[in-house]
Amino acid sequence: MALPLPSKYRQSLDLYTATLNKNPFDPIVWSNRAAVRLKLEEHCLAIADASRAIELNPRFVKAYFRRALANLAIIKPKGAVTDLKKVLQLEPNNASAKAQLDATQKLLRHLQFEAAISSKDEVATSIKIRDQLAQGIAPLEKDYAGPMLSPDGKPTVEFVDSLLARLRPTRFYGDFVDRGSWSNEIVLVLFAYKWLYPKKAFLNRGNHETADMNKGETEKKYSVVTYKLFEEVFTALPLATLVSATLPHGQTLPESQESYNPQRHEVILRRARWSLQSGGCVVV
Repeated sequence: MALPLPSKYRQSLDLYTATLNKNPFDPIVWSNRAAVRLKLEEHCLAIADASRAIELNPRFVKAYFRRALANLAIIKPKGAVTDLKKVLQLEPNNASAKAQLDATQKLLRHLQFEAAISSKDEVATSIKIRDQLAQGIAPLEKDYAGPMLSPDGKPTVEFVDSLLARLRPTRFYGDFVDRGSWSNEIVLVLFAYKWLYPKKAFLNRGNHETADMNKGETEKKYSVVTYKLFEEVFTALPLATLVSATLPHGQTLPESQESYNPQRHEVILRRARWSLQSGGCVVV
C-alpha cells in the first residue's frame, strides 16, 4: 500500500470507511485504514482496525506490524513484542520487523528495570495528600475566600474561572505551532485564553510563528484561507515583553542610530524571534 500525501489522509480515511460500509469483510481495507489512522495519530482506532484485519486473516503480516506500531505509540511494548514475533514467525526474513523487535525488547527491559528499582512499599504522594486532607491535617484558614471545589470534589466552571482570576499574569514565549499534529488546537486554546483573560494571558511571537511552519496542517484540516488568517494573526503578535523599565528579557541587540533599512529590519525581526525562549525583550 502506498500511503497518501499528508493532506489526503482524512479523505483517504473517509474512502476506506465508505468501502468497509459496503463490504466489512476485506482484511486489506481494514489494515490500510489502520495505516492511515497511524498517520493521523489515532492509535487506539488503528489497533481496532488492525485487530479486525487479523480476525479476518490470521496470517496478515502487515496488520500485525501496524498493530505493533500502534501499541508502541501508546507505550504498550508487551503487545508490540507479541505482534512483532508473530510477524517474524510468518516472515522470518522481515528485516523491518527484526529491527523493530530488537528496539522494542530493549525498551521493555528498560521499563522493567525501572519498575524493579522503584520502591514498591512507598505510598504514592497523591494518596498521601488525599488521606491528609480527609483527616483534616491541612485545614483551610478561616478567612480563606479563594476558589473552592464542589462538595463532590470535582472542578466546576466557576472554580476554574475563580482560579484563573487569582493567577498572576502569564506570558507564553512563542513556538505555539509546529509541535506535532495538534498545533492548530494548541494555538486556538491560547488565543481563547487571551480573549477571555486579556490582562492575564500574554502571547509573544516565537520563531515558529512564521508563514511556512503551520501551512501543511492548517490547509489539511481547514483551508488555505484559514492558513492565511493564521499568518496574519502571527504578524500581529508582539515580539517582546518588557519585564520592567530596566529589565529586558532575553537577547539584546546592539543599539543603532541608523535610518530604517528593510534588510536590517528583517534581520532584527528574525533575531528577535530566535531570542531566549522565543520571548525576549529586544533592544534595538
